[in-house]
Amino acid sequence: MPILAKGKTIQGHIWTYVHDDRPFGGRARPAALYYASRDRRHEHPVRHLKAFSGILQADGYNALYDPSRAVGPITSALCWAHARRQFFELADIAANARRGKNAGAISPIALEAVRRIDALFEIERGINGLAAMSGCASVKSRARRSRRFWKPGCANNVAACRARPRSPSRSTTCSSDGIGSHSSSTMAGSA
Repeated sequence: MPILAKGKTIQGHIWTYVHDDRPFGGRARPAALYYASRDRRHEHPVRHLKAFSGILQADGYNALYDPSRAVGPITSALCWAHARRQFFELADIAANARRGKNAGAISPIALEAVRRIDALFEIERGINGLAAMSGCASVKSRARRSRRFWKPGCANNVAACRARPRSPSRSTTCSSDGIGSHSSSTMAGSA
């Protein structure tokens, strides 16, 4: 976002804080709060959230999660959409086709990761708007089956996935651990 500075325009940043419990059956109106800053330094969200305590879902800016805060801890709620984005970039067939001959091979591990995260999104669409505890056992069971792929200690496969093999002879395979950058216990969040 452009910000007018003395004699010039500089690149600024917008910090957005949103509250919306409607997907979980909440009745409160959704709200959004916007702050502008000249940079993305840590001090800005710390100042914005100095009186906040609770669960916070952020875009991976984990400098906010300091459990020793005087006001109270902020608990990190991780986001499948942000995890999916990295795999999608490795599995984006159309983008690889546009790159031509020098494009790396599409990672089959990344394709499978996107497919499995999409399955979790489908479960979430089915429960959107229900009360938080409504059908909880059924949802947890369906999500657990989808998450078997995501186990602790599978960061090695993410590294293999990122290697982006150049030819089928150098392709990587998925180990029994599956892939993912976070354990199922933390990434499961709402599912």
